[in-house]
Amino acid sequence: MLVFSQDQIEKMTKDVIEQLPWYSVEGKKTINNLLSNFKKGREDFKKMADDGYEKLKKYYSDVRTNEPVS
Repeated sequence: MLVFSQDQIEKMTKDVIEQLPWYSVEGKKTINNLLSNFKKGREDFKKMADDGYEKLKKYYSDVRTNEPVS
């Protein structure tokens, strides 16, 4: 849900910026770079969170079966 909302805001921002005749090409590039960096950061954060949950899952699985944790 959060990703969907952020994607919609990104699309809306791009659409508005493209329709502003007084907004410079350089400004549009800057906004597009900002949006791209934000999206990459969101994807990187999601990957780190998913990796962390997988490690926790493995840890608790190993604890439950009394296997040594590596």
